[in-house]
Amino acid sequence: PQDAARLVRLRRLDEFAGKVGADRVATGHTADDQVETFLMRVVQGAGLTGLSGIAPVSGRTVRPLIRVWRGQVDEYCRRMGVTPRLDSSNLSEQYLRNRVRLKVVPLLVSEFGPGVKEVILREVESLSLDRDFLAGEVVHAFSEVGEVRGEEVVLDRELMLKLPEALQRGVVRMAWEELHPSGEGILQQNLPYRLVLDVLARVVEGKSGARLDLPRGVVAEREYGLVVLRRRPGEPPAPVALDVPGEARLWDGTVLEAALVPRSEVAFGADPFLEFTRPDLGPGLQVRVPGPSDRFHPIGAPAGKKLKDFLSDVKMPRGERERCPVLAQGDEVVWVVGHRLDARFGLRPDDEEAVRLRLRTPANNIQRGLENPDPPE
Repeated sequence: PQDAARLVRLRRLDEFAGKVGADRVATGHTADDQVETFLMRVVQGAGLTGLSGIAPVSGRTVRPLIRVWRGQVDEYCRRMGVTPRLDSSNLSEQYLRNRVRLKVVPLLVSEFGPGVKEVILREVESLSLDRDFLAGEVVHAFSEVGEVRGEEVVLDRELMLKLPEALQRGVVRMAWEELHPSGEGILQQNLPYRLVLDVLARVVEGKSGARLDLPRGVVAEREYGLVVLRRRPGEPPAPVALDVPGEARLWDGTVLEAALVPRSEVAFGADPFLEFTRPDLGPGLQVRVPGPSDRFHPIGAPAGKKLKDFLSDVKMPRGERERCPVLAQGDEVVWVVGHRLDARFGLRPDDEEAVRLRLRTPANNIQRGLENPDPPE
């Protein structure tokens, strides 16, 4: 109940701040709150991020009293003739924070003296410095092993496993935050420490096909030699029309362009995002996701097959198959973009022109065609 009420308060405060155009929201957290938070997280289990306590500044929120003790605030209020308001729920030992405040902290003070709170506070501040240093190392590590691709983050599993475990944890958190940024508001959420460990144990070190649901609509999956975090799929993207000549901007931010070129400009190569088709493609071209009844005859193959079987054969990760771009003319698949052309639309010997299809996409640092992938379960 306290957590739910807290979220409601924060949401309303955030909405009000946005409504009035406030750049900052100041809260009354004190050094006592910092000590209590540290002790709570020790009991609950937390990593460096959790143990480093409440940040003085996070997004829009500032906490100017975070180094001031609650007793000092109360004394100031008395001198100013102000009566502090007390939430009656703060006296209930039903809640962990209250038990820490009313039982654990007084016990520590009685056993070790009032200076114990200052010792804990210094420890929190020391850990926050370690956290800030590690954050810089995590950013560098993420640039080496990870890549943001629209609505998903792709991590190279082999490179991940070579990192120190502290950096592995940080990379997992950063990948989740790329899909769920904290933003500038005050409703901020970190990926819980236990879930970070679960991602490492069950997905990164798991077998191909391992999957774990995470907060805020994110799922982590092991896909052959990759670990992919993505938003859970919602409604499939709408088809996008493509004219010749013309271009279509796709749902993942890439652009498919079509142009009519002379046969002399046809040059087949290793680029999977460049293809040439016969020139008489009719009207009604569109880029869409695969349909359940689609069939496909890969050029060079002896016969056609179900498109879903082809996508499995090329080891396309399951999470990508539902949103894989397919160029189609009516019900016929022309090109599985980035993979193979349908044999029915290949160039004929007497074609003097061709339709050049090119997908403009950001440079990839991680190759989808990984060598020696683990077989799926």
